[in-house]
Amino acid sequence: MEMTQYQTLPTSAQVAYADLLTSLIAAPFPGKGISYFTRTVKGKKYWYIQYTIGGSKRSHYIGPDNEQNRELINKAKQLLENDIPDKKDRQRLVSTGLAAGLKASSITEARVMQALVQSGLFEAGSVLVGSHAFITIGNMLGVNWTNDAGRTEDIDIAQGNPIVVATPNDEINLIEKLRDADRGFFQVPALNRKDPSTSFKIRNQKLSVSLLSPEIGKPKKGAVFIPGLNVATEPVLFLDYIIDDSQLAAIPVGAGLLIRVPNPARFALHKLVVSQRRPVAMAAKSRKDILQANLVLDVLKDLRPGDVVVAAEAAHEMGSKFIQQLKKSSKLLDKEVYNFLKEVFDEHKK
Repeated sequence: MEMTQYQTLPTSAQVAYADLLTSLIAAPFPGKGISYFTRTVKGKKYWYIQYTIGGSKRSHYIGPDNEQNRELINKAKQLLENDIPDKKDRQRLVSTGLAAGLKASSITEARVMQALVQSGLFEAGSVLVGSHAFITIGNMLGVNWTNDAGRTEDIDIAQGNPIVVATPNDEINLIEKLRDADRGFFQVPALNRKDPSTSFKIRNQKLSVSLLSPEIGKPKKGAVFIPGLNVATEPVLFLDYIIDDSQLAAIPVGAGLLIRVPNPARFALHKLVVSQRRPVAMAAKSRKDILQANLVLDVLKDLRPGDVVVAAEAAHEMGSKFIQQLKKSSKLLDKEVYNFLKEVFDEHKK
């Protein structure tokens, strides 16, 4: 493999990203057109919240009209009013960051990601994985990759809990939220027509959204249905390794989008394992896995080597098969990156 490199972003880009993330964490839930209203049922008042996602209005029950709920609603209204100047400031930070070199999503990708964020999916614990996470990790680390290793048409979402999803707005009908972003979204039929779909595509476009969940215990046949999302996910072995230490991150689009991505070190080590688990027909994707792992580890060995040490310790808890596949694929890394990683794992043996 040829030596891969990265370019450190200017300080202005790194500061803009850090400030954007801080502001997004403090911001209220990003529904649009939020308002509160009451309904009277059998002589008693009940409070509801209404907001807009895409072109559709949604309303959800809050509770009875009492002093406690009125106080909560007043605080929420105040928070929304106070966020108006902050939102304008976030738009400025996005513009500054992009001009200084932060990587942006395409218009279609941004629209889909916004729908996913507004649905409450990431607040429910879902994690952006795959190549879109790789692009975001570059922004997090303050670097630009010197090749196009991250460009993809797939948006992969991992859900950590296949049983229960706790969301801020009742359960999520994910296909409905995606269609708010683009009416062309449809469910891609599974190879076995008896199994539910775990991915979605936009008609006449390459962009797709795939849903994954960790395979825990004995291998499961077929998809795992998640009631809280009203969709099924594809179980993937070792996916829990990158979900268990996810981090909040920002996507620089509009006024910014707050999402979750894997810890960069765990992302890289997991990519090494994934590259060994792909079928021969997906050799190109295996090569991209190795390339992305190499790039992230190259940055971490220079800037945050301790993160790799901690990720390696967690990797040993995944079992011998995980370590064997990781070490096998690590031999395909650039020499300096391989030597760094080997030293980390050798140190763990002592």
